[in-house]
Amino acid sequence: MVELDFKCDRCGKVIPAGTAYVSLTRNIEQVEHNVIENEDEIRLLHADELLTLCTSCGSSFDTEHLINIIKNLPGNYTEVKNN
Repeated sequence: MVELDFKCDRCGKVIPAGTAYVSLTRNIEQVEHNVIENEDEIRLLHADELLTLCTSCGSSFDTEHLINIIKNLPGNYTEVKNN
């Protein structure tokens, strides 16, 4: 049996299976229309987990502040590297 324990990327604390945690993930998604159900659906094409945090560390972040930081990141990695 595979253990699904994670470690917090900030404090290093073990996050055991069954415990809530905060995850920042980059998803590539595609909206599709299901004609049978007549509903739009989002299909996940790819996901990269960027950061895993225990709830203590994850709750210490201001969500609106993180959103503003991410929205203002340059689109070109070399711009980030040079700053």
